[in-house]
Amino acid sequence: MAKAAYQPPRQGIAGMIIDSVLMLVLVFCALKAPAWIAEWRAAEEATATEEAAPAGESAEAPAPAVTWEDLGQNAAMQAVPQFDELQVEPDTIEKLLVWILALAAELEKAAVT
Repeated sequence: MAKAAYQPPRQGIAGMIIDSVLMLVLVFCALKAPAWIAEWRAAEEATATEEAAPAGESAEAPAPAVTWEDLGQNAAMQAVPQFDELQVEPDTIEKLLVWILALAAELEKAAVT
């Protein structure tokens, strides 16, 4: 008593086209989402900075100098040449770390809700 091999149901052409378009849209959104979030955050920060600045004063204040020590880097971490080769400055990394931590907090808040 031999069992017949499984034959999956056939999908029509319309179903294949809908599936393909849906997958294309999802991949596009997944790749563009970080850029959209960054633009949204930048616009939000610009609005908040403009509202917080007193009249007649510029919204941009000079940022304090950031060192590797301020970021909690020890001598071994500073010795890694990859940051120097990439020409990454400590203040750039600080901004990135602040953004990542803020995003993680928002995601955690959204997961709880």
